[in-house]
Amino acid sequence: MRQVCPKCMTGVEVPESASGTDFACPQCGVPFAIPKVYSPAVSVPAMTSDRPLPPPGFMPPVVTPSALPTVIAPGELREVGFQLSPPVIAWIPIGLLTFAFVLTFFTWIGAYPGGNRVFSQSPWDALFASISKNNPPVELETTEKKLEELIHSNWLLLPYFVLLIGTLFIGWIERFIQDPDARTLPGPLAWLPKIWPQRFALLTVLTVVLFLFVAWTSIRGLGLETAIREMATQTHADEITAADTATKKLAVQVKLGQTIGKFALQSTTFHILALAAHFFAVIFMLVRTWLHRRGAKPVPQLVMRY
Repeated sequence: MRQVCPKCMTGVEVPESASGTDFACPQCGVPFAIPKVYSPAVSVPAMTSDRPLPPPGFMPPVVTPSALPTVIAPGELREVGFQLSPPVIAWIPIGLLTFAFVLTFFTWIGAYPGGNRVFSQSPWDALFASISKNNPPVELETTEKKLEELIHSNWLLLPYFVLLIGTLFIGWIERFIQDPDARTLPGPLAWLPKIWPQRFALLTVLTVVLFLFVAWTSIRGLGLETAIREMATQTHADEITAADTATKKLAVQVKLGQTIGKFALQSTTFHILALAAHFFAVIFMLVRTWLHRRGAKPVPQLVMRY
């Protein structure tokens, strides 16, 4: 082992046999005391218990893991979720479709030149080839007459309304009549028990078809939109015919866009809400059909871990 001489402050090597004795420094010759080697020892006391022995036949209570307090260690995942409620989900699709039907009586598209609504149209207006006017200025009288001549009925909305009313009829009956009996139903509803086993599939198909109708009508445009596009095309008809090069065709397309842009066509919030109502009606109808087919299986839960 290595020690330091207190006299000359020189580090010297000392044999372990010299521990506890005086050792002469090989540098200065002055002896100095070498400490004893420390050997730690741990003594373990005997474990005794002052707890009295349990009485004969005593069984200690068993603590299940679920009864233990939940301690989340640092970095451990947390969970939050909810259980799907079939009774609640059963009402959502028919509620959304009813909401969409009410929205058909409001404006879906409008012309807002300068931020002011001048012309507007609801789905019912589009079906019957009419527009709503909000005191258009005198300068637009010619445009107003031209639009009224060019507006045509959007016949795609006729099957949409028929299917929507029929779906609402079946959906609300399904909500209040759990098991229809042909013997107690009036004559016009005698067909209802025949389709009852397939009611979920039927309502799902009808909901999807209704959404496709609304989506296609929105892409194609209501009567007001198509009339404005047609009027712009007629205004630039000569230029369209004379455009024989790519550059001229591009210039004509720009002029068409400018003419249409003067009307500032906009979809209203009612239109967007109707699209959203149909979309989520499809989603919840699919979920409802899935839950029905699960039968007696446990209700699933949606869990998010973070």
